[in-house]
Amino acid sequence: MKVQKMVSLDAETAALASKVKPNFSAWVREKLILDARRFFSYCEACDIGYNGHSEALERSRACDECEELTQFVGSNLGVKE
Repeated sequence: MKVQKMVSLDAETAALASKVKPNFSAWVREKLILDARRFFSYCEACDIGYNGHSEALERSRACDECEELTQFVGSNLGVKE
């Protein structure tokens, strides 16, 4: 199902939008998904969870408490190890 939304742009953002790939709507959808995606890691020893926008960071995050490597858990959008 597609839903149409109108976006209001000022002169500066309209100029930027005109430089984006031909399908502005697809670009907006992609950016919304990327902004919403969160990746999670967990330190079992300290019972502390972490999250961020970068999968690479969460796969290599050290616990703030014990400094051991945390376990990568996955993503809120279904990306799993």
